[in-house]
Amino acid sequence: MTATPDAVDVVCYGTISVDNVTYLPYLPSPRRDVLAHDEYDEVGGEALRVAIPLAAWGLRVLVVGNWIGTDRKAEFILQELARCPAIDTRYIQQHPNVSTPFTRTLVTADGERSRIAYHFDQVPKVELTPDMMGRGQILSVDAYVAANVTERRLLRAVWARWSSRPTPSGRSIRSPVSATC
Repeated sequence: MTATPDAVDVVCYGTISVDNVTYLPYLPSPRRDVLAHDEYDEVGGEALRVAIPLAAWGLRVLVVGNWIGTDRKAEFILQELARCPAIDTRYIQQHPNVSTPFTRTLVTADGERSRIAYHFDQVPKVELTPDMMGRGQILSVDAYVAANVTERRLLRAVWARWSSRPTPSGRSIRSPVSATC
């Protein structure tokens, strides 16, 4: 691949969200309230959970995924990503009529986690195009997003094109399913 100003090392396609993590001594139940020990927000979704560490290691990353709103959760995501100049966020779309997806994770004293998901099914997704995929050396795809029939067809078409390309060693790329380590 020829280096261009828009070239990146990795394209991360998938969920963009916020995770709200709350630590509890036990889960609440009817007529049994509970006081939280701690609570915080962190960026969530597979696209961001892959992109941020890669950018911290010095790789250039393009993030593509679902839309986010103009709410405080979206602002939190954008503020966190602004701290990572190696992440290209041009395809993260905001819309005032969208609620930013988030997960509330309840963690009990024994480490068990219970999750409540909000707004994931209602939020539109940016279509991953061959041009976007062609900008990166590696494509990381969220398994939940790849379950969509349209994305699956597109990924198969791109895989067919990429798998026939020779690697620097001159061999062609094998299917990830049949590849051995």
